[in-house]
Amino acid sequence: SQADVLLQAGNLLRRDRFIEGGLREVKYFYPYWQENGLFRQIVISREGEEFRTDRMEKFDQIAYNIRPMVMASLKAYEVTGNKNFATQAGQIACWFLGKNAARQQMYDPATGRCFDGIMSADRINKNSGAESTIEALMTILAVEQNPIARKVFYDYYRKQRG
Repeated sequence: SQADVLLQAGNLLRRDRFIEGGLREVKYFYPYWQENGLFRQIVISREGEEFRTDRMEKFDQIAYNIRPMVMASLKAYEVTGNKNFATQAGQIACWFLGKNAARQQMYDPATGRCFDGIMSADRINKNSGAESTIEALMTILAVEQNPIARKVFYDYYRKQRG
């Protein structure tokens, strides 16, 4: 994601402006995105100093939209030490476990496959191509490397299993 690249480049090149830009996205946009159902697209307009949402499309939601946000949140934690970013990474990753608009588990730990996406609140694209499965596995692997994100992710998993 843009935020992840900005954070990585800023950290590597010691450019505070890059880091600040990446952190703004992770700190302000990602929570808004989560609160509004992990929407696919948003159209915003500006009148003077005011911004407003003109249109928000929640679907299709696809597996490879999740990993970049998780990775950027983890990088924000790495750069700042702010535990909220690691928590956020775990929360976003829970999309694969059913914390999504369809309330359906997208990743199956028994088979290792991931469904391709959510078409609507009551319809899943049950194709499970390599791309979606790889995105899920990369996300989960990254989450498992961070104790805070891992706890959030597996607490949600255990809660869903009852």
